[in-house]
Amino acid sequence: MLKTNKNLKYIFLLIIFGTTFGLWGYTKIYIQNESLSENLLRSFVQLSGLSAVILFGINFLLATRFYFIESLFGGLDKMYKFHKMVGRIAFTLAWAHPVLLLVKGFTGIESINKYFIPGGNYRWNMGMIALYIMTLLVLFSVTKFLPYQIWKNSHRFMVFVMVFVFLHINNAPGTLRDNDLLRLWIMGWTILAILCWLYIELLYERIGPVFYYKVARINTLGAITELYLEPQNKPITFYAGQFAFISFLNNKEIKSEFHPFGLSSNPHEYYIRISAKNVGDYTSTLNKAKVGDLVKLIGPYGYFTRERLINYKNQIWIAGGIGITPFLSMLAMEKDEPTGNKINFFYSTKTTEELVYKDELLKGSENLTDLKLNFNVDADNGFLTAEKIKANVDFEIKYARILLCGPKAMMYSLKKQFIEIGLKEEQIIFEDFALKPV
Repeated sequence: MLKTNKNLKYIFLLIIFGTTFGLWGYTKIYIQNESLSENLLRSFVQLSGLSAVILFGINFLLATRFYFIESLFGGLDKMYKFHKMVGRIAFTLAWAHPVLLLVKGFTGIESINKYFIPGGNYRWNMGMIALYIMTLLVLFSVTKFLPYQIWKNSHRFMVFVMVFVFLHINNAPGTLRDNDLLRLWIMGWTILAILCWLYIELLYERIGPVFYYKVARINTLGAITELYLEPQNKPITFYAGQFAFISFLNNKEIKSEFHPFGLSSNPHEYYIRISAKNVGDYTSTLNKAKVGDLVKLIGPYGYFTRERLINYKNQIWIAGGIGITPFLSMLAMEKDEPTGNKINFFYSTKTTEELVYKDELLKGSENLTDLKLNFNVDADNGFLTAEKIKANVDFEIKYARILLCGPKAMMYSLKKQFIEIGLKEEQIIFEDFALKPV
């Protein structure tokens, strides 16, 4: 069963920064015999630089998508949000480092030249180059209209930031020079970042959780393309509700870049099914897939799973549009291995024509006396609301666990509504997954 402890990531951060500040404080007080209160600005200069290095190292570690890291956050979506927050803090601290140096030693225009324009000091030049590369890449990240593939490729250059940071702090005078343990600790984070980058670029798609499939059958349901994939080597093992990153290898009409798709089939079946709706530049090309196409899968990922909630007796499943995909897998498992939990399932679409999985749901729920199906069509009944759901469930909603999957606006709106009628935030579970975490 998937488990996560939401406090573990904070414990690890506390250990990491406790170690950093502890080594720094020991150096200042016991090796350099300085009083930390005598020159607070100098302390902030040093701590901002050290903290920025640590945070960038953490972000490279997060980018590896190691399973144990995902488990700390309870899903890649939460990890990506944390990744974005850490990146913003690291960027701010990286700029605070030279700005505070400028404030501390300001003597005029020559001070600006000293700290922000490359000159004769090699070590300072390395720091400036790292800062300017990082700034350029961050500007790329916040450019909303930038295509995903360009954004992804630009991020590959972030490793040069850590390379130049390594050169900047190597043989640095002062605090790092006076305590070898502190210097090795900080430099170790730059080395770790570079090693993580090497793993991502050179090894992730080779020794990571990689599986090869071929397209065995294609089915079209309105705007939805279903791909049935047959394993070519060891098959992927996943929990109902998880997703994988998928790349087409030999179809020139479909870009080979990886995209996340939910696995909508029964985890026990030989073939796996991908259900994708034509909603963007990439998904609009999936109808060009051909039987025999070779596909690479990386995964599985995700904590939006049946196993995660198997011990909760009252559950509400809410699917909006193509958000039905994880629930198709969950329902298939429920039919194979009934949990005995009471499940009220709401499937909502804009039009009747979009209820493409209605028949599959009706067939899959046969003989499941603890599962109640509800269908909502916005064009006929208006948007699905928390009040409508409350009025149609056959148990006390305040004790339920709610699973949401659908358009982001729908999920956040329903979450707010459920909280307003008395539910707690931890009762409402959904994955807010965006491949481009900006």
